[in-house]
Amino acid sequence: MFDTQENRYVTRGVNELVPKEIQRHCFQLTDEKAKEAEIQLDYLQIFEFNRND
Repeated sequence: MFDTQENRYVTRGVNELVPKEIQRHCFQLTDEKAKEAEIQLDYLQIFEFNRND
């Protein structure tokens, strides 16, 4: 399911509100999790962000 050569998709809201650097980091975390997971990850991964002002 997680082929790093496949296209990556984000919602319009994420694309508008989350900096590209953080988006890339999330994809990197997903790739690492997929490599170490004992089970197959599904195509939908959800990240929760907390803003510290």
